Formats: sequence, structure tokens, C-alpha cells
Amino acid sequence: MATLYLFSALLLTALVSVPINVSGSAYCGPVEATDKDLVQFPLNLEFLEAEFFLSGALGHGLDAIEPDFAGGGPPPIGAQKANLDPVTLPINVSGSAYCGPVEATDKDLVQFPLNLEFLEAEFFLSGALGHGLDAIEPDFAGGGPPPIGAQKANLDPVTVKSSRNLVTKKAIITAVGGIPRPLYDLSPKAFAQLFDKAVGYKLNPPFNPYSNTVNYLLASYAIPYVGLVGYVGTIPYLTTYSSRALVASLLGVESGQDAVIRTLLYEKAHEKVMPYNITVAEFTNAISFLRNKLAMCGVRDEGLIVPLPLGAENRTESNILSADTNSRSYARTQPQILRIVYGTGSEYKPGGFLPRGGNGKIARSFLDKA
Repeated sequence: MATLYLFSALLLTALVSVPINVSGSAYCGPVEATDKDLVQFPLNLEFLEAEFFLSGALGHGLDAIEPDFAGGGPPPIGAQKANLDPVTLPINVSGSAYCGPVEATDKDLVQFPLNLEFLEAEFFLSGALGHGLDAIEPDFAGGGPPPIGAQKANLDPVTVKSSRNLVTKKAIITAVGGIPRPLYDLSPKAFAQLFDKAVGYKLNPPFNPYSNTVNYLLASYAIPYVGLVGYVGTIPYLTTYSSRALVASLLGVESGQDAVIRTLLYEKAHEKVMPYNITVAEFTNAISFLRNKLAMCGVRDEGLIVPLPLGAENRTESNILSADTNSRSYARTQPQILRIVYGTGSEYKPGGFLPRGGNGKIARSFLDKA
């Protein structure tokens, strides 16, 4: 049961910060050791936490994700997948995947989001107008190939107007130069695979984002938010005022895009998406859960209806804006974003919307190491 699992998790994490002691029953003073040895010692507990949380949530431990971390040590005895509810399942531990920032110049950090901005532009333009960037700003593509499978969607007039306004501006390219547009797979098949993975089984008929307004909005839900949290995660590591000002302004627009999509979906939150007998809110929760699972760095993504512990300030289950319990935006790093948009859970393994991987120095640096 999830409750027993959480109690066990609490005991494990308590070992780090609340050691049991009795005055005089054992030596309670410090040990003499080098900084290196003192810093290495907590790895005994970090390994313990990582193996327990990974096995409980995913059914496998560190050897399946970062085999080199074990340093030749044996696998744990008896760890197994737990029977968890969807809220408990995303629990993760630092060390199961790298969750920190990458070292990069401002130019590279600002260029990286173009991988997502191109994706959004091609999807929203094609869905609303039936054509992509090549028909509007052909120079923006930088010689990159057109997307696979993008097409005009069967949308109501309000959604058509909204989609036309969700196309990003040319501020990044003007400020720091562009990158070649990566190859995108925006075919119905690519989205069907994403939604199958989110719900945990093959939908019948396969999910088609272009068939109607609700499907298109659900597919749209899967895109801008990843860029939003990426901008939040980038700003603290930019060194110049001009870079921070640029990304802050883009973050405002990206937040607005996500809010429009979430609001339109929230109006239909409890409606069933036919013919799947799954509500709109349930689909958004499944997509958010999948993104948390792929990124492997804890809960930084939430659907439209959430349990109180995940709601704004723990007071509401309604979740039009995705934010932490203090109503602050979540943040993600570049590796986390690549794990999500590739759909593979690895920044080293392309797939999903980017079958050949992203472009720019940051994205290519991971592919060069693959």
C-alpha cells in the first residue's frame, strides 16, 4: 500500500537528519577525516535512498539507469516495485538522474529553447492554418528540414484564433542567432504513441490530435509547459542583464500560452474524451505524470485536478496554473527537458517529437556522447 511505502520512505530519509542517540551510550563526537572522506560518507545513505525509491516507483534500481555509479558494488537484496497510487509514484531521489544545471554560455542557454519554440510554432501554425514556418518565415529554419506529419486540425473558431497567437516571436534569433530547425515528428502516430505511454495502454482508436478541438487542446497541453519550466530553470544561470531580460520576457509569453491552453481545457475538465471514456482532467494528469517520470527529478508537473497536497498552498484541488505548494513556478534543466521531448527518459537517446535529436551546442553535446 502507498501509505506503508510512504512510512518506510519517511524512516529512510529521517536517517539522514535525525540520528537516534543516548548520552554516554556511545561516542557522540566527530571523527577526524579529510573533506573528501566526509563528503563521500553520505553516499552510503544516498545509495540506500536511490535503490529504494527507484525500485519502488519503477521496478529497477541504479544499475538500470546509471550503472557506473555503483563503482562495482553489488545490487541490493530484495528491492521490488511497490503497488503505488499515481500521486506517490512520482517520488524520486536526487542521484537517480542528474537534475542540476549544465555549464554553458549565455548564448547556448538562450538558443536551447529554440528546440521547443520551433516545435510549438510548427504545431500551432499547422493546426490552425495548415502550413508551418516555411510559409511565413522561411529564413527562421536555418536550413533545417520541415516537420513530419503536421497537418491542419478540425478546430472551432476560438481555438483557431488562439493557436495563431501562440506562435513564438523572433526575439531569440534576433538576439543570439538561430540554430538549424531540427527534424520534428508531429504525425498522428507520434502523438498516439505519447498518449498510449501516458495512459499505460494502446488507445483504440489511436489518439489523433488533429481530429477535433478537444484532442488538439490535449496535444497542445503536452508542449508549451515544457518550455515554460525550461525558461524558469534557465534564468538563474544567465550572466548578463540582456540575456536575463530576454528570457524573462519570453517566459511571460510562454506562461500566457500555457494558461490559455489550461483554461480552455479546465472548462471541459470533467467531460469524457470520446471514445476513450477518460476525462479531460484524467488525460492531463496522465501526461503530467509521464513527464515527471521521464524527467526523473521529482514532481514538477501537475494536471488540472490534483490532490490537496499538490494544490496551491495545499488549499485547492483545482489547478488551472501548475505551480508548487507556495504558488511558485516549477523549473527544469536542459537534460530534463530533452528526456521529456525525446520521450525516452534520456538526454542521450532521441525519439518522440525529435527523432534525430535537438540542435544547438547543448543538445548536440549529449548526442555526441551517446
